[in-house]
Amino acid sequence: MKHQQIIDALKTLITNVRMIDGYLTNIGDATIRDWDVLNVDTVDMPYVNIRDVGDKQTIETVSSVSHSLTVKADIFAYGDNSPLYVRQVYNDIMKVLGTDSTLSGLVFNIQPTGCDIMAHQSVDKVMIISIGLVIDYNTNYWET
Repeated sequence: MKHQQIIDALKTLITNVRMIDGYLTNIGDATIRDWDVLNVDTVDMPYVNIRDVGDKQTIETVSSVSHSLTVKADIFAYGDNSPLYVRQVYNDIMKVLGTDSTLSGLVFNIQPTGCDIMAHQSVDKVMIISIGLVIDYNTNYWET
């Protein structure tokens, strides 16, 4: 199932984000999951949750389908520096996507669609940044 391979490859690519490799953060060392909708405790942060929220399909030929997969990467952080940190994570995610925008040939392209930054009103100053991506790829007809 190519759809799952893409999500797994995206999670793996994010693990490359480490300060020792020239990034601003070590978000690559964080827990990275897909569609983990449970409440995240501050002891688990920073935390990355990858959600595939839509798949627009276009029939190209009798045997080929073009997909535009919409993905959200939600990063949870807390503490006094969390606004700065989530901005740095956004920069790092964009930078690492630029190193492999085809996920080693698995997809045609990854297009960033922007981000939303939200604050959770709590004592712990929890910040969430949701980074939007559209991932374009093809499959055989009746495959995802």
